[in-house]
Formats: sequence, C-alpha cells, structure tokens
Amino acid sequence: MYKRMLVPVDGSLRSEVVVSHAAETAKAFGCSIRLLTVVDLDKRNGKVAQDNHSDEAASLAWVESQIEEAENHLRPVAERFEEHGLKPEMEVRFGNPPAEILKAAAEYGTDIIAMATRSRRGVARLMFGSVADQVLRESHVPVLLITAA
Repeated sequence: MYKRMLVPVDGSLRSEVVVSHAAETAKAFGCSIRLLTVVDLDKRNGKVAQDNHSDEAASLAWVESQIEEAENHLRPVAERFEEHGLKPEMEVRFGNPPAEILKAAAEYGTDIIAMATRSRRGVARLMFGSVADQVLRESHVPVLLITAA
C-alpha cells in the first residue's frame, strides 16, 4: 500500500514526536523514508532587511550555515529511525515550508506524509494557520498527523 514516506521535521523537539509512529508505519508497510527539513526563506528575507547584509558573500554564508544546522538536526532523527531498523534519506530544501513539503512529496513519489502538528486551537489556529494544516488540505496523498504536546 505505502512504498515511500516523507517525514518533514522542523528542527524542534516537538516535530520529532512523529518518529516512532512513522517508523512503525514504515516497518509495517515496508516503506522507504525521506526526512525533510525546509528552511523558511521568509525568515531570511526579514533578517537581511534587518541586518542590512544582503551581499552575495553574506547570503552564501547564511545558506551554508542553514544547511549545516539542518543536517546537524537531521542526523540524530535519522539515527532514531535506524534504531527501528530503517535507513532514511535526508534532504534540506529552502522556501515556503508547506509548498516545499508538497513539492518534495510529488518529486519523491510519496505515498504518505507523516508529520507532527502543534494542535493550535481557536483564534491562534485561524490567525497563524499551520504548516501541517496546509499540507493536509493540499496533499494528494494521505497525511499522518501526530499531535505534539
């Protein structure tokens, strides 16, 4: 049924609650796993405007630092999957997180996306929305959402 699973994580401990659920689902179906972190470029654009460091060298240094930070976060998450007998691939992308998650899912041929949600309620959810909510609404494949406390 499921052959390829995409597991987006954002660098927070909260996003990692999905690991055990995703690992068990992947083992049950024999899925390969791709871990994904998306660096939000909107945050960079605000920082550039604030710091006034928009030259090419500063931008390149920022990109390299973000890739290193993302990979440093992804490695221990990958190790947690390996404890379940799984060997995930890792990927870092730049852009709008929901859009990049959906694009990665399509490019990878994902059958299921497994991700954490913060479970915002009421006005906070309406005002801020959620990456998970947008992925859920726009995905063409099933989305396994695990609520993080």
